Parts: sequence; structure tokens; C-alpha cells
Amino acid sequence: MDPTQGNPVQYPVLVGGAAEAEVQPAVIVADEASIASETVVPAYPIGLIDFNKPFVVVDYHNDDETFDNPQILTVLKGSMYPVVVTFWKNGEQCVAQFNTDGEDEHADYKVENDEPFPRTVFVVIGRDGRSLVADDETYGSEEAARNDSTLDEIVGIFPLTIEAPVSVSDFHDGGVESDEIDGVEDDEESDDIEGTETGQVVDLNQAPTEMYVAGRVRHVGETVHAYRNNFGVRACTIVKMRRDSRKSLYIDPKDGNDAYWALNKNVRY
Repeated sequence: MDPTQGNPVQYPVLVGGAAEAEVQPAVIVADEASIASETVVPAYPIGLIDFNKPFVVVDYHNDDETFDNPQILTVLKGSMYPVVVTFWKNGEQCVAQFNTDGEDEHADYKVENDEPFPRTVFVVIGRDGRSLVADDETYGSEEAARNDSTLDEIVGIFPLTIEAPVSVSDFHDGGVESDEIDGVEDDEESDDIEGTETGQVVDLNQAPTEMYVAGRVRHVGETVHAYRNNFGVRACTIVKMRRDSRKSLYIDPKDGNDAYWALNKNVRY
């Protein structure tokens, strides 16, 4: 057997006179390019949701409500909802089964791929009589759009670049809030923020180590107090940060419970 291809290798046999000559098996040298081109079997199912990529668990009826630390426990073969996911909701660990469309069996939760921005999706425009109509769904590739669209007559498929969401929140990516509100100066001294000089370029791909969150500058390793349902206000250590409009601080409670991404509005002091 050829270990690189998985198919039987036919070695030549030379016949000379009355006896067959012994031939040493040929040494097959694996081609690195062919090995690299072999299809890699994904670990988890792929449908509308690719469970091999980062994903978030969202409340089915409220897209703004996301849950902490989603992880795949197992995949059930033959099930309509094969992907078993665990996550944390209001301090309690939950388990739900999802199909490859990202919906759970009880329609309480859904899964969305947490893809980096910017990203490109494809929009399908079709024809309904003399009118043009748009497919309600977007697709990850032009081929998927052409094959999976429910429109009977496709007029065109167009790429659409989705930029990172920009929202007004209670933090800045390293910026400084104005100390003057409605013409009244704030008497409190504001903290100096290092590395925010005018004209400095901020690498958005690098995780920040300090950010302006919930009214003041926070640092990795700093102790903050944060509120959480069923736990109240607890002292926590900031483990890491990310640029997110809702949950910017990954904090580790000092009471021994699991670390989680805290809502910015729940960070106290």
C-alpha cells in the first residue's frame, strides 16, 4: 500500500527465462504538494454555520443577548441536532443541541459564527415577473449563493463587504473622553493614558492591555468590581481585553467561580 495515497501500488514483475526475476519494491517518494492538497476532514459539521470556526450562542428571540464561553461537547451522529454545545447563562452552565443551521431543538438559542471584520458576503438578486427581488439570506461564497438561493430566476450575485459595527458606547479604543459636558468642566482629575498621542496608529488586530471602559481606564491585571445576576457585585481580576461595544473585559472572579466576558454596563469600580 502506498501510505500517501491509500491505494494499492502495482510493482512490475520481470520474467526472464523459466524463473521470474525478483524485483525490489519501488520506493515511493511522497510529493509534498500532493500531500498539502489532500482534503482535510473538518472536526465538526459545516452548514449555514461552520462549527469549526469561532461562534457565539445568542438568545433566539433577542440578538443582543449573548452567552459566555460556548464550547462543543460532542457531535451526535444521525441526529437532526447533532452539535451539543455548553455555555454559561446568568452564572449557570447550560447545554443545548444545535442543527447545522445554528438553531437549537427547542428554539431557545441560536448559533452565529463570530467572524472577524471586515468580511464579504454575497447577496442574490432575482426576478419576480417584472420586479426585482432580493434573497432574504446572504451567502459565504458566490457558489453557495448560486446553489442555495431559493429564488427561481437569478439576475445577479453581488459581493457585499461588512465592516465592523460602530456604536456609541461607554468606552473608547484608547481614546480620551472630553472632560467638558454641556459647558461644565469636570473637577475630577482625569487619568493620563499612555500611547494615545495624536497621530499614533493603533493596531486593531492586537489585543489591548488598557482601555477606557465604564467611565475610566482599565488595565490587564487590575482588580475591578462587577455585578452579575445571581452573584451580585464581586471583586474580579481583569485577565484580558477586546474591542467590543458590549463586553470588553474578560474577568476572573476572586470567589473561585469561572472567568467570563463581563457586560461593560455591569463593571462598577
